[in-house]
Amino acid sequence: MKRKLLYLGAFLLGINSLAVAQAANYQDGFFIQNEGWFGYDNGSINWFGNDGSAVYTVEQKENAGDKELLGATSQFGTIYGGKYYALSKMNNQVVVFDAVTMKKEGVVSGISGNVNCIAFASDEKAYISTTNGLFALNLTNNTMADDDLSKTGAAVGFIQRVGNYIFAASESGVILVMDPTDDSIVTKVSTPGNYGFVVSKDGNVWVNCGSSLTRINPVTFETKQFNVSNHLPVVWNPWKTDLLVASQEENALFYGYGGDWSQNKVGKFVIDAEGELTEDSSFSFVMPAGVTESNTQEIYGQIGFEPHSGQLLVLTVQSGWGDNYTHNWIHKVNAATGAIEESVKVASESGKGYYWFAAMPVFTDTQDPELNFGAELVVSKEEPLSISKADFLIDEDNMPALASLSVSVADNTLAEATTDGMAVKVSPLKNGITSLVVTANSNGKEVTKEVPLRITAFGGVEDNLASEFNAYVSGSQIVVSGIADGSAEIYNLSGVLVGKFAVDGETVYGTENLASGVYVVKVSDNSHSKLYKVVIK
Repeated sequence: MKRKLLYLGAFLLGINSLAVAQAANYQDGFFIQNEGWFGYDNGSINWFGNDGSAVYTVEQKENAGDKELLGATSQFGTIYGGKYYALSKMNNQVVVFDAVTMKKEGVVSGISGNVNCIAFASDEKAYISTTNGLFALNLTNNTMADDDLSKTGAAVGFIQRVGNYIFAASESGVILVMDPTDDSIVTKVSTPGNYGFVVSKDGNVWVNCGSSLTRINPVTFETKQFNVSNHLPVVWNPWKTDLLVASQEENALFYGYGGDWSQNKVGKFVIDAEGELTEDSSFSFVMPAGVTESNTQEIYGQIGFEPHSGQLLVLTVQSGWGDNYTHNWIHKVNAATGAIEESVKVASESGKGYYWFAAMPVFTDTQDPELNFGAELVVSKEEPLSISKADFLIDEDNMPALASLSVSVADNTLAEATTDGMAVKVSPLKNGITSLVVTANSNGKEVTKEVPLRITAFGGVEDNLASEFNAYVSGSQIVVSGIADGSAEIYNLSGVLVGKFAVDGETVYGTENLASGVYVVKVSDNSHSKLYKVVIK
């Protein structure tokens, strides 16, 4: 269940006052990564708890007050596998923290060019984009490879794993699609005028081309262009994440606009079942005024979609130059209507304004992914099985489209299993009972499930041979008959093996240790298997 962000501090005209306090751990809330005031201080990370507390420069407080920990201009941060990765353009270009305690675990420097973004291929390998291209990072020892994998030398900006591939936006006017198993470029999708991109809930990649969005199918790489009435900002020279973000609750995109250098509006696109894009006219965001009548607020930093609350986070400063940048706000916005539900005025520990230059929100990863297939899967020669990843992978912190998959069949003489990154496909070879093994890596958290798989309709011979098998419940026992020398396995509806016993003639199994509910009993001899559904009361 989604939990609503709740702040317990005092409210005045919709503005939430913050209690500055040390957090016990950094899980129930969100981070804001700040660029820092170039020439005066390095980047920093602020923490905002759902209890109304704030911890400013948390990376310093948890690491002996080290003010030089982050590098200069820290414009990108993310959490993967329980670690917080803070990226800076220069100096300490990648700093790795424990995402719960924010204790430093490693530093990477000496990367070619100014660092832009990071994407993860696995627990062992990530990719770093820079003004000089795309480079591989070994996560086991935090060492960088020297080769530009983009082979262009052009700046590479936003990068992300989508299904089986790494997608990367290149200033050369293409989206690079790379196979992370061998670092090869699979294709280059032409997107002239591109900047960044985002992945919608349905798995499609949407590329910001300023006056248009280009939709890329993540499996076939087919494209379609959609002209948009509101120009999205495209500024490659001082690269930072763009103002395009996807909802994790509906198939929709949110975007900031107004100009390349100053944006004060937020719009919303909805995506229908055919992947067509339209403007949502019912969404209306009104930018609040600044602290002075002559100044409004404007967006500074990436818009975020908070997965636990379902709200947008819009980071703003007071318009203008100089001291105007010391006035900072976080607005939590209703994703359906555009109405501002809460506003936080961000100051500093002294209560005064500060030149934070907020780059982006970074959301905690508190939920483990789950795989849900039901009790069994059935596939036949006439109906090969294809299951969308979104139908079986559940993760409140991460969209299924961004998770990677691996699949296999326990007995590969009965069926073959493959994945295109967006779905699992099972092709039957002959009748029998086996299991489908699926492993998903969602934001660095891995989960595996073995699901009973029944293959039928290859002439029915093997089903007929097993026709004498039987399994049923009698009182407090499961009774299996019709088999002279075999075995029986009991699975719950989540596919977990909860009991196993040998069968020789009519055999009974006590159900005292099984909870009431529905189970699947797999009965097997040396050649054949059959599944039975039983109800234990």
